[in-house]
Amino acid sequence: MGVDVKDSHGRTALSYATEYGSLVVFNQLITEGADIDATDMQDRSILFYDLRGLSRKREPAIPYQFMIQKLLDKNVNVRALSFDDYLKLVDFVLNKRANQVGMLLPKLMIGHRLFKLLDDPNNFLVLLDRLGKHASLYVNTTDQHGRSVLSYASERRLRTLLQRLLSVGADPNPKDLEGYTPLHADYPPFFFRSWP
Repeated sequence: MGVDVKDSHGRTALSYATEYGSLVVFNQLITEGADIDATDMQDRSILFYDLRGLSRKREPAIPYQFMIQKLLDKNVNVRALSFDDYLKLVDFVLNKRANQVGMLLPKLMIGHRLFKLLDDPNNFLVLLDRLGKHASLYVNTTDQHGRSVLSYASERRLRTLLQRLLSVGADPNPKDLEGYTPLHADYPPFFFRSWP
């Protein structure tokens, strides 16, 4: 029997270990190669259950914090999180030491997460408020196509968000893999672009 066997709810042992703060079991499952991106039947991820465990005030926070840190270090997929859970994760990262914030914030910037956030630009404005002085670290990180959030906001013609991104330090000059800058006047629509 493998470490990623799912129960009738679609949950793996790793999701239970993270929810209930069982650090010994968590470490053993990670060592045995458990899937850190597994989701249950409701599309809830391992990270969702870790954040849920962390939010319980009666539990000691240290095991949950360690597990979140380890999952982020292993580049866990954060795309399945709701916006509220994503903000909890951002809060967790912002409470780390300064050098860790610089390493962890870029891991939260993932192309699909950007699309999900940009579906409601107001959510992104809330995120920028939450990030405060660290916003420029986040908004200048690029995805696998060399694109930043400024690129996506420009492409979607989100003027209010564009202005706000520039005010928090988004860099309008770097080129993506196709040679476009974020504010390029002839930026082609995403759906008509071909990626290598």
